Amino acid sequence: TRNRAVLLTGSGWDDATSASSFAWTSGAAQTWPNGNGAGVSVAVLDTGVSRVNDLASHLMNGPDLSGENQNTVDSYGHGTFMAGIIAGNGADSQPTPRTGVAPGATIISVKVAGANGATDVSTVLAGLSWVGAFTKDCKIKVLSLSWGVPSTQNPRNDTLN
Repeated sequence: TRNRAVLLTGSGWDDATSASSFAWTSGAAQTWPNGNGAGVSVAVLDTGVSRVNDLASHLMNGPDLSGENQNTVDSYGHGTFMAGIIAGNGADSQPTPRTGVAPGATIISVKVAGANGATDVSTVLAGLSWVGAFTKDCKIKVLSLSWGVPSTQNPRNDTLN
């Protein structure tokens, strides 16, 4: 299939703003087997994840496939935002902590897009290949893909499907 653009939707990022200040206090965390996601790793294929207080204690950086060579910096903000919804611990959202749905989970950042929030299908597939290769070593149980891809063919034949 033709390699095509993959785009994120969302706004820019303010480094002074924490990831989980956008998240919510959720009872959904109680649906995890141990109550908070501890012992589970979530691979986030996105624009990277910055080391904000809400995530710093349980963040692992995987590869930077974006070409920016900054796997510890989310220059667009979307990946950090998504990681906060998933596993933010509420450290930066005082006096009322707003946590992610699994604040005990480990985030594994796989950076496939850069400052413009765009990438292509082949780069996303390379990120998926990395996750597949390291699933056991990194204890990855969940994969987060928050992308919009213009459909150009039957979904049964689409590479990402």
